[in-house]
Amino acid sequence: MQDKLKTLFARRQLRIGADQRDRLAQILGDASSVTAWDDDNGFGHGDVVIIDEPPRLLQVEGFCRSLPTTAIVVIPQSENPAFDFLKSKLHRHGMIGACAPTSPHQIWWGGPQPVRPVNNCRSILQAHLVSSVQEGTAEDETAVMLEQALAALKISHSIERHDFYVAYERKPDLRSKTLLAAWDRSEKPLLWLDPSSTGMPPALAINLSNVDFAATLTPDGTFSTNFLYFARTPVAHELLKTWNNLCQEFPTLPAGHLLDAAWSLVASQRLLVTRWLAPYRGPAVGTRNMATANAGSTLDQTPNMLDNPAQREARKAGRSAAPEPQCILNSRFGGRGPLTLTILAEFASAHDIADTMHSAVDAFFRFDGGFASLGIVICRNKAETDATLRKIGDGFFLCVRAGLVLEDRVFNTLYEQNQDRKLGYAMHRQCGHRRTSTGTDIAVTRSQVTFVNSIVANDTGRPTTRQSPALRLVSQ
Repeated sequence: MQDKLKTLFARRQLRIGADQRDRLAQILGDASSVTAWDDDNGFGHGDVVIIDEPPRLLQVEGFCRSLPTTAIVVIPQSENPAFDFLKSKLHRHGMIGACAPTSPHQIWWGGPQPVRPVNNCRSILQAHLVSSVQEGTAEDETAVMLEQALAALKISHSIERHDFYVAYERKPDLRSKTLLAAWDRSEKPLLWLDPSSTGMPPALAINLSNVDFAATLTPDGTFSTNFLYFARTPVAHELLKTWNNLCQEFPTLPAGHLLDAAWSLVASQRLLVTRWLAPYRGPAVGTRNMATANAGSTLDQTPNMLDNPAQREARKAGRSAAPEPQCILNSRFGGRGPLTLTILAEFASAHDIADTMHSAVDAFFRFDGGFASLGIVICRNKAETDATLRKIGDGFFLCVRAGLVLEDRVFNTLYEQNQDRKLGYAMHRQCGHRRTSTGTDIAVTRSQVTFVNSIVANDTGRPTTRQSPALRLVSQ
């Protein structure tokens, strides 16, 4: 499988790193055939179908109908919102995070059917089950019976007792803190089970051997904490610690919302393999049936700041969304603050967007221009770009249209220009020639204009309308 993927990715000029390719090969297992979908045929053939350009809307239904029921669809540039409609017609299975500079893309996979069940529950038997209940309640009584059953099955477990309800008190760090304590005591993968979660964990019949993290998404795209799986891997531990840190930093926000934020942050920087679990629609454990399989058993999620329809739609598609970076590359030397690159994807092909991402990542990796990190945000339209810039506030940002290939020394140039406090803007011009079908030469001009809006340029005579440290790169 590894050789098949390597050959196909090379032929399609897809930038997938060796580690990311190996993880995907493990997930695909013994699939016999791997093919790439082409716009010409419009059909999906083979056990595994790779799609690197989104089908047109009228082609999606025909493509999905042509898939074998056991087929797996892999989208190697799945951070691109243009693939969302196709994903909505398939069952999501999982996602592999990005790790720049070698693997700057998020890989999504799914299929026409849900994840195939396995004949055993080895993932459960080999894990350590963790939960927490309030003392002297119906949940506590149920927990005692659960502990007896787990002991009979020889399943490792630890159920903590507290004097408050997990899902309703304002202690969002309870889950993550309890899991971190269990991580130190055990050497097994961890399963978190909310006391009000469903009676049959949805991962009982799913193979989680090649997964770092597994969770259920609610119908509106939010994370449910009913059932969580953390593998015994460094990246799963990093996700758990990041979740705990966010819970401590924002104690008034719901735990599920903070898990969502931690997942997006880690998946944009590490090869985090996520498995999406289908919610179970059976009876709930215990008599305090306040949470259902489809509802996130977290704190009150009514604050308006959590209502981001675009972000929820992105979660349904198994990806990060503006204003979240889909890919973050940290500086090797530190810097004066993060730099956000927004790519306007409207009317652009997936490969044009990828080319812009690659050029930015490569240029930043060569020389970071003194910035602490580069976060790449793919925006569906101008409205998403504007919303992202408002979220950045007084941070640094670059705005480009998809298809623009950044020069190798672009961040060197920004660094040099920023050393001169009197410089307000600079322009670089590249020219080329293109021959038309009639044989006429046309001069092709692409200019790259850099505005350093945070600097008051006294010698240019141009008044500054903004005082935020913004950098804007525009192609013409």
